[in-house]
Amino acid sequence: MNQWSVAVLPSKLSLRNLFWSVGFLEGEGCFSKNKTSQSVSVYQSGSTETLLKLQELFGGVISKKPASGTSKFIRSRLQRYEWRCYGASARNVMQQVYPHMSIRRKAKILEVLNVTRDGRKICKRLK
Repeated sequence: MNQWSVAVLPSKLSLRNLFWSVGFLEGEGCFSKNKTSQSVSVYQSGSTETLLKLQELFGGVISKKPASGTSKFIRSRLQRYEWRCYGASARNVMQQVYPHMSIRRKAKILEVLNVTRDGRKICKRLK
């Protein structure tokens, strides 16, 4: 069991919105890190509706991405968008959703946050 506590829910994050976020990020979310920071991201094709809701709840940025696919039809029809948050915002998202995620997603979040199963930080440089 991890030792870090879940932050107090921000006023915009009702239990309903928290559980919606958990379900959405369980299926579509990407939890990652690089040498200096952590991030949470989601890609969507065609519409930004769900990404705008994530941005309203957690902050972050939404950006256009090139459409993927090999045919001209696919590239011309599907605009892709990405929602992403970094650093403290990303860590907050991960801490909010962690208790409700699947075992696989929990393991990924702990890896990204550099936390062992007993709650100790692997890297003291974690910001």
